[in-house]
Amino acid sequence: MTMFYGFIRNFNHALEVMANLIIVSILWCICSLGIITILPASNALYKTVEQTIKYQDAYPVKIFFRNFKKHIGKKLIMGVVISLAGVLICAVISCADFMYATAGSNAFFLFLAELSWYTISLYCLI
Repeated sequence: MTMFYGFIRNFNHALEVMANLIIVSILWCICSLGIITILPASNALYKTVEQTIKYQDAYPVKIFFRNFKKHIGKKLIMGVVISLAGVLICAVISCADFMYATAGSNAFFLFLAELSWYTISLYCLI
């Protein structure tokens, strides 16, 4: 009989962990609706799962929002920089496509070399 109760206890614990992960994943989806807030939400998700597994905490919502508030400043700035870099790269690629269509392949490959240089320098900056 005790073996049965042990099985039920382990089963309940597994269901609790899965429910906590689902709740935290839903919170991540809600908090990362703005593209800029994906980094703070992802960081909070990672820290919440880590702390929940390591310390067996039963309040993942509280931990998620605590970590989200704690890291939103730095990660929000990084999110803005990365978003602007993405917009810049998309604009450059559309210019390269226009350049290839009008000027020919030599100008296009020169432009791609310049684009790769800017991308490498931007990566080193971040």
